[in-house]
Amino acid sequence: MARVFAEAELPHWRATQDTRDRLDLVTEHVPVAARRLRADRTVYHPGDTDGAHYNVGCDQVFVVLEGSGLMHAGEAVFRLGAEMAAAVAEGEVHWLENDTDADFVFVELWAPPPAETVWVDAADTARGDGVPEFTARVVEDVAFSGIAVSGLVARVAELGPGGQMELAGEGETMTYVIAGRGSSALGALEPESLVWLDPGDALELEAGPGGLRLLVAHAR
Repeated sequence: MARVFAEAELPHWRATQDTRDRLDLVTEHVPVAARRLRADRTVYHPGDTDGAHYNVGCDQVFVVLEGSGLMHAGEAVFRLGAEMAAAVAEGEVHWLENDTDADFVFVELWAPPPAETVWVDAADTARGDGVPEFTARVVEDVAFSGIAVSGLVARVAELGPGGQMELAGEGETMTYVIAGRGSSALGALEPESLVWLDPGDALELEAGPGGLRLLVAHAR
């Protein structure tokens, strides 16, 4: 069933060990029938970092909305900034760090939801069990080209003032409002609101006077 959630209706979490905060988009805490997709919006404040880890049973995509930060994998380091995306495969050890003086804001997507997240020593990037070395794929302009992994396609879409877009439930479909305001038959669209479509659903979105900037992701 198609749903629109305002930001205030979505669970908001804060880390206990540092200042990171997370807004759940598609998780077990949000009442949607997701089987193939998990997502949240995360903010790393200056100096925040997470631990080295890998995911079991899924690939993961990061779409950067604001600021910049580092993606680590053993000795490999990638600088990620706004308009960029990165994909990591199942079993690849990675972690993120905000080494700047501004917030590092991104949406994380998993397809399908991870069976398990395993935390490891930062130096243990290969784990000695046949898992390939880190091979993150970085896309420098996700607004133009989008990014696709294992049944998940994500892209940034722009609607000018009064512009319209018909969303179709191509698999499980999540649309996150990055910026701007607009409307739909199911409710208002405001920054950090979420539109969810089950397979086969459809919904038309219309941008307000300031336009809309959206992250659209489909998982099949």
